[in-house]
Parts: sequence; structure tokens; C-alpha cells
Amino acid sequence: MAKVYELAFRIGATLSSGFGTTMLSASSGLKGLEGRLKTLGQQTEAIKRFRQLEDKTAKARVAMTAADAEVARLRDEVAKAGTPTKELAKALAGAEKKATAVSAAFDRETGALGNARDKLDKVKVSTTNLAAMQALSRPRPRS
Repeated sequence: MAKVYELAFRIGATLSSGFGTTMLSASSGLKGLEGRLKTLGQQTEAIKRFRQLEDKTAKARVAMTAADAEVARLRDEVAKAGTPTKELAKALAGAEKKATAVSAAFDRETGALGNARDKLDKVKVSTTNLAAMQALSRPRPRS
């Protein structure tokens, strides 16, 4: 009878040890997975923010180009007129003020885009291949 208990005790200890090891390994694996999911979430948010800033920067560039073109057009009119009218001088001053504001907005957007690019670098996402990566991850239409 003592041999049976001794054998049962050894089997129980072996099973208990194996179960504990298995559970510890599974727990460690889940923690690793949790970390990878957190990183993926950070990467996704950083990419989303980067794309938004790219769009805002492109719009700011268009606005800046239009404002600069308007200033150039009005300066040409002033040059042709010799002595500008009050309306023309006022229009030119307004256009120059707007061009300065739009240029400052463009500079802010460009700076924010650079910061977003730096954040992507920190989470190991290359902005160089971002468009290609997104194209590959898009669902393809079924044929």
C-alpha cells in the first residue's frame, strides 16, 4: 500500500510540475502577444496620424501656391500701372498678408509631418514604403 501511495505521489508531483510549466509558458506567450498587439496599435495610430498630416500638408501647399500666385499677379498689375490705385494697393497688401499666414500654416504642417515621421521611425515603420505596404494590405476584390 505504501508503494501505491509513493507511486501516486510521484505521478502527482510530475503532473503538477508539468502543468505549472505549461501554464507559465502559456502566460509568458500571452504577455508577449499582448506586447506585440500594443505595438501594432501604436503603429496603426501613428500611420493614421501621418496620413492625415500628409493630406493637411498637401492642402496647405496648394493654398500657399495659390496665395503666392495671387501676390505675383497683383505685383505685376502694380508694375504695369506704375502708380497703383488705392484698391490695388489694398488688394496687394491683403494678398501679401494672406500669403504670409498661409506660408506659416504650411510651415506648421510640415513640422508636424516631420514629427509624425519621427514617431513612425520610433515604432519601426518606414514612411518610404508606407504606400506600398498599405496597397498590399488592402483587401482585393474577389473575381
